[in-house]
Amino acid sequence: MIELLVVIAIIAILASLLLPTLTRAQEQGRRVKCASNQKQLALAWVMYAGDNNDNLAHNGYIGGGGSASTPLWIQGWYNHNAYPQDSTNRLLLTDPRFALFAPYLKDVGVYKCPTDRKTIRVGQMTLPKVRSYGMNWFLGWGRGGNAMRGEPPSNYKRFYKMSEITSPSPADTFVFIDVHPESICWPFFGVLMSPSFFMFPASYHNRASVMGFADGHVDAKQWKDARTFQPNRTTDWHGHSTGSPNNPDLLWLQQHASSLK
Repeated sequence: MIELLVVIAIIAILASLLLPTLTRAQEQGRRVKCASNQKQLALAWVMYAGDNNDNLAHNGYIGGGGSASTPLWIQGWYNHNAYPQDSTNRLLLTDPRFALFAPYLKDVGVYKCPTDRKTIRVGQMTLPKVRSYGMNWFLGWGRGGNAMRGEPPSNYKRFYKMSEITSPSPADTFVFIDVHPESICWPFFGVLMSPSFFMFPASYHNRASVMGFADGHVDAKQWKDARTFQPNRTTDWHGHSTGSPNNPDLLWLQQHASSLK
């Protein structure tokens, strides 16, 4: 009996030592899958421009339920309280009537970070959210926008063709980003050029977001400021103006989103 207890104790100790390693390995695998997703998104983005005279896929917002008359790269209004149906609607990602990326990407799983476990209550059902990523709103902006909902600041460059992305350089201009699961809203990821967050990036991967850039490479950006990777729980996620003065992460996002005209 004593020998059995000793063996059990040893196994328990070994398990406690191995568990953090296994957890890190699992997360690394999810991060690799997230990077693969964004590489596929970036390829679709490039292919669309190649098939459309260098024009970038339209980016912007459409109200709940989508609109077949104004397709964007994808559609979906993810204000979970106001319109939860869009958060679980795969057609807004895969139906060519709504999504310009639909002819290039058939697998809806490409739009979801594997570490994003957010679920949405729709009627009597609890369903997984189908999208984790947003597109830099300075790229392809062209479907509406007003002061209440926000739009890219007019004194900064808005890029409509692939060839226009020169400052910042394609290697320094992010296209896609992991978005915080509560902050994700329209298809775009807004970056205010002021000391405030319009939307918050995700920090699934060891306080980092996976991001795809205009030259096709994908990288993870680790956030430094706790206001970025641990936003205040009382934050109005869809107020789109959360002050964060002197935040180096916000400055980095601004520098990699656009530049002054």
